[in-house]
Amino acid sequence: MVKLEMDEVGLLAAIDALKRVSPEQQEAAVLELEEEHPGIGERVRALLVIEKQAAEHIARVEKAGASLKNTVAQPSVPPKATEPVKLGLVQKVRWKRVGRAWFKSVNGGEFRRHLSRNQNRRRMNNQRSRQRR
Repeated sequence: MVKLEMDEVGLLAAIDALKRVSPEQQEAAVLELEEEHPGIGERVRALLVIEKQAAEHIARVEKAGASLKNTVAQPSVPPKATEPVKLGLVQKVRWKRVGRAWFKSVNGGEFRRHLSRNQNRRRMNNQRSRQRR
């Protein structure tokens, strides 16, 4: 038998090696591991059972998937191309420039002056200074 260190990686490597041997050899190896590392035998047995169940489940699913591929009928009429669903969030925005100022129109409405962040700040400061006077 191969002597193994029992950290997490070692345990997984031992489980992987034990999957390829007969059940009698598995039990002998588990008993040997139990002597070297008390309390690890049950953990190894449980992991072997889980691995076996997973392999059986994967084989069952693959078999069912293969049988479904063979039984799926092709549609006699090709599906129609559908238009993408338009959400209410999409807006048509048009821009125009007059001199140095930009104006924008949303969904065909009137053009309104677009102010940048700095322009908004200056406008608010001017309004505050007029109110103070």
